[in-house]
Amino acid sequence: MKKLWLLLGVVVILGLVVCAKPNGAIEVKSTPEGAAIYLDDDATGEKTNTILADLEPDDYTVKLTLEGYDDYSEDVTVEGGDTVTVEAVLVANAFGALQVNSTPVQGAEIWLDGDSTGVATDALLDSLVVGSHTLKLKLDPYKDWETTVTIIKDSTVTVNAELEEKTGSIQVNSTPEGAEIWLDDSLTVKVTDALLTEVPLGEHTVKLTLKDYKDWDTTVTVNADETTTINAALEEAPPEEVELKEDEADAWGYGLLMETGDRLAVKFTPPKYPFELTEACYVPLTWPDWPDSWAAPCNLVFFGEGTQGPGSELKRVDNVKATQQGNWNWFDVSNLDIKVESGSFYFAVENRQDSVPGLMIDQGSPPHHVSWVYDAFSDAWTPWEDIPVSILPVNLGDTMDLVLRVKGMVPGGGQVVLKPTVIHETPSSGSRVTLPADRKYEILDWRELR
Repeated sequence: MKKLWLLLGVVVILGLVVCAKPNGAIEVKSTPEGAAIYLDDDATGEKTNTILADLEPDDYTVKLTLEGYDDYSEDVTVEGGDTVTVEAVLVANAFGALQVNSTPVQGAEIWLDGDSTGVATDALLDSLVVGSHTLKLKLDPYKDWETTVTIIKDSTVTVNAELEEKTGSIQVNSTPEGAEIWLDDSLTVKVTDALLTEVPLGEHTVKLTLKDYKDWDTTVTVNADETTTINAALEEAPPEEVELKEDEADAWGYGLLMETGDRLAVKFTPPKYPFELTEACYVPLTWPDWPDSWAAPCNLVFFGEGTQGPGSELKRVDNVKATQQGNWNWFDVSNLDIKVESGSFYFAVENRQDSVPGLMIDQGSPPHHVSWVYDAFSDAWTPWEDIPVSILPVNLGDTMDLVLRVKGMVPGGGQVVLKPTVIHETPSSGSRVTLPADRKYEILDWRELR
């Protein structure tokens, strides 16, 4: 009898388990979306569109609220294991207006919430439902412009859109790499290989410059949201040799006697930087009764720019000797590795012994006012400026200057010859002097002039 009751109890429990119903759900949708959902007047914290899950089977009242729209209410019955759907089309009850302007041009097509309005800027859109809306403007060749606006009841919201032109890109490659990139005659901050972005549409000139190579340029067309690729094969630039003509200097019938350690110098200003010094030149003279004086050794010294005249010594070559008297004597100084990055520098010839060698003075068509003299005794530089000489009709530095020159390499692979830099421009105090044909070089003793 006890076994029978136990069996019946098991059957009853199993029956209860089998007959229990699962929970259901309500899918709530609305047009427009974003309405707050209430269930039996209790806020759910959810907004449309969404699913309210795990609801016990029962009758429910679903209410939707959204600013600017009438409340919506619907009764539903949730069955165990089922999902019931509520689809509400909300009715607007509050409206405002939107004034849409655009610069720098008008005529942009106005889109609202993903749909074309059929009108273009500048325009007033009225009878818009209050609340948040997505505004987009479209006009070629400008980028699409988009923002979110909030319409206020019985008010007009104004939007001023600044349209930006569409752009493209240029990928600039070169062999070899490292060339400076110029766009429409303006230097960019990039070197090849590089991508130029935000380039305005249309035709553009691209130029590449690289030391020791010829400049390269081309014209490209940039299209909206596209990348135009340039592949440039750069050609090496042949050295540009500029020879100094001997008629650029005209020997005068005088030279200076200098003491040991004294120097004569001129200032040079390169046309481009960096300037790499390669050669230096002076023209020696022969004193009367001293036939070999022109071949006396001297030192070539280079100085940086000081506050007034030559500054600190850069490098020097000691004990050089000319091979031709009264002529151009060039010396290779490239092993000094002097590279001028900016400004000016000075080249001087320094005496290793008293009086020799004498240096030629230019009386042809010199720049005038270019020379400097260093007195070892006073340890000072003096500009060779309007120095009166009793036996001459003109002053030193007025129509007469030193004949010193240098050569060097400038960007682009060319070798150039530099002429002296004028200290200052002044009118000549006298015309050029004509000497008798039989006149020999005479000595001007600097010790007496200074």
